[in-house]
Amino acid sequence: MKTLKYAWRFLMRSKSYTIINLLGLAFSLACCIILMRYIHRELTVDAHSVDREHIVVPLRDIEGNIFPGNLQQGGSDADSVYIPDNCIMEQCRMIVQQQDNVVYDNTCYSMNVLAVDSTFFHFFRYSMIAGTASLNAPDDAIISRHYARRIFGKENPVGKVMEFNGKSVIIRGVADEPGCKALLRFDMLVSFKLMENWRRLHVSLMRVLPSVNLDAVNAISNVYRKDSYGSMIRWKFVNWKDFYWEKSMIHHHDYDSIMQFGNRTHLYILSGVAMLLLLVGILNFINIYMVFMMKRSKEYGVKKVFGLQRLPLFLQIWMENQLLAILALLTAWLLVEATQAPVSHFMNETIEYSVFDWQLSLGFLLLLPLVTSIYPYIKYNYIPPIVSIRSLATNRHSITVRMAFLFIQYVITASLLILSLYFGKQLDFLLDTPTGYRTEGILKARLLHENQINPSTERVARQMRIKQLLNECPHIDLWMNSNVTILKGGGVNRILNDKDIQQSMHTLFVSPSFFQIYDLKVLEGEIP
Repeated sequence: MKTLKYAWRFLMRSKSYTIINLLGLAFSLACCIILMRYIHRELTVDAHSVDREHIVVPLRDIEGNIFPGNLQQGGSDADSVYIPDNCIMEQCRMIVQQQDNVVYDNTCYSMNVLAVDSTFFHFFRYSMIAGTASLNAPDDAIISRHYARRIFGKENPVGKVMEFNGKSVIIRGVADEPGCKALLRFDMLVSFKLMENWRRLHVSLMRVLPSVNLDAVNAISNVYRKDSYGSMIRWKFVNWKDFYWEKSMIHHHDYDSIMQFGNRTHLYILSGVAMLLLLVGILNFINIYMVFMMKRSKEYGVKKVFGLQRLPLFLQIWMENQLLAILALLTAWLLVEATQAPVSHFMNETIEYSVFDWQLSLGFLLLLPLVTSIYPYIKYNYIPPIVSIRSLATNRHSITVRMAFLFIQYVITASLLILSLYFGKQLDFLLDTPTGYRTEGILKARLLHENQINPSTERVARQMRIKQLLNECPHIDLWMNSNVTILKGGGVNRILNDKDIQQSMHTLFVSPSFFQIYDLKVLEGEIP
């Protein structure tokens, strides 16, 4: 208790040094906490899944176009059952309906809908706010908490009837968002039995036995073979834990996409930045702490003459650093809380508080004072008392060490500044460089929300009415209806060049209006 009082008295006696040291460490910790919380969230994607290491997704590769699928899609062309049936414990079929149309009370809502089997909840755990997790009947549906609030407000949506693809579905439950980040961002789940023919290829999730060796399976399956249509096809099996990081698959990095994917390279960069920021903060903390510790060199020398032992000396230094670490950590969390809104807007997702925050704080409180106390303790423990009494202000060794700390600190700080300026300049270059096609005056709008599974006369009439209004609008010079934009769409195709050599090319299937919309010029020939 005396040690604590003495440490607090010393920190209060040197208020200027204490405040500078406290704020420097707090800013460093705040930046590290923000980055480490994001990194932890990326590394724990779908932690709510059940045994994600043994949930397998088959990836279908048709001449470079890679999508998740199922082995039954190729019929007899999927010429082998790469994973035997007796090794598959459970399966779940899944249809992804991106930004589909759902009608409630004569109002249309654009929603990310997943059509799944009732076994979906055997693969992923979701806590139910209301109702039950039931998808046994064809008209069963489960809505997410955030979309239930958007449509129904505070009213209980269980039992409400909505229209999807011309079918009525009944909301049986409200699913809460998982505490971790999820690869699947759905707004509503419907039963796979709702439609006899979805007219779309589905994805299979398979839970396999631990004895299944995916590397051995992929060594056989991931080889191109010709199917009955003459296309070259191969299969790759990925467990759900690694599916989030899959680079080979064609996917779009839209923030509103129903499937979200990550990039490990980005995490490596952010991890390096977090470590450098923490190192700068620690070096700055030690350097400033050593400056005002020099004022006590005579004090330590006298105490050692009167028998100051190693343990009391270490406890005194450690207690001072512990108090500073506690205050700095509290200040850092205040900064994290104050910047939560802009950080969430920048990252396009809100990082909720979790057990990891307590673990991170506890780790800082245990390790940070220990790391920052080691050098001061070694220095004052092994220096003879007579040297301490004479004062260390003129000690060349002390000055050299502090200069070394400053040099390392400034090098890291300068490197971070140079990297930030470089990336900022690179971003400005990408944003300001002419693209070679028109970018201004082009508006993308989703006007046809109705699904094409069940076309009707009324639906066709509504489409014709929309086209008529677009043609009559005086503010629209040109419009086209297409799922392909200049930034995404199409696929990889193998094309024979004039030397009969196959080349893989990204191919878009577009109309002549596509060239006019983006003001694209044809170098040779003409637009057909």
